[in-house]
Amino acid sequence: TLEGLIRQRAIDLIEEIKDKGGCEFTTEFGRPLPVSIFLDVMGLPQDMRDTFVEWAVDLLHSQDRATMGAAMAKITAYIKGAIEEKKANPDNGVVSLIANSVIDGKPLSDKEVFGFVVFLFIGGLDTVFATLNNIWLHLARDPQLRAEVIARMEDDADKVVEELLRRWSVTFSGRVLAQDYVFKGVQMKKNDRITCVLPAANFDPEVFPNPKEVDFDRPRKTILAFTVGVHSCMGGHLARMELKVALQEWLKRIPEFSLKPGTHIEYRPGGVIGPEYLPLVW
Repeated sequence: TLEGLIRQRAIDLIEEIKDKGGCEFTTEFGRPLPVSIFLDVMGLPQDMRDTFVEWAVDLLHSQDRATMGAAMAKITAYIKGAIEEKKANPDNGVVSLIANSVIDGKPLSDKEVFGFVVFLFIGGLDTVFATLNNIWLHLARDPQLRAEVIARMEDDADKVVEELLRRWSVTFSGRVLAQDYVFKGVQMKKNDRITCVLPAANFDPEVFPNPKEVDFDRPRKTILAFTVGVHSCMGGHLARMELKVALQEWLKRIPEFSLKPGTHIEYRPGGVIGPEYLPLVW
């Protein structure tokens, strides 16, 4: 099963570090886990994992346009080659399913196939990583929260995951205005670019009383961790599963951990916000 595969990937990564007394969480767990699972789902080789991580960082978090452009060129070349390979040798991976799709009797165009695969590539590599980094940072800083998560994970895993996602969502969303618009006295013009800070909706006190508190017994309400409506993230269920499994397997093996003394947490600008590095000790 997919959950079993995710669990084994998580266990393998944790077993490599659990006896070391510490790790750089970002590079040793936070990024490798979702990227390796993404490769499994897409039907792409695991030996591309570190390369994909490098490309994703350069594309999504570099402030240098030349670096971003070079990363996109590498991604484009690789994906086009992978699509041709899957057309010639189909398998059960998502790239192959898209490359060989027929809708209403008509194959997808090359542009459509490329667009879908690139969309999944960009969406699948960064959001889970940033979410893991955000949550592990706060677990490292708050022993009481960590103890409560450990106590609740066996019977209330879904409640725990949903509340952690509410409290530490990571995704912002850019839009271009289709018309002139006044919002709370601010005049905006057609074609202006705006950023929607989606996690702010998870702190609406009329919907979530005492929103800064973590409360695993909140009534279930819609959160915007993966947006909602027609823009709902198609990978939201997979992301929830990855977070649940990561928490279960990590806390079984490394229940006590903290932030490395002297660490200064930094965040890179971008549409997905998480700590750039997260050194932990135990």
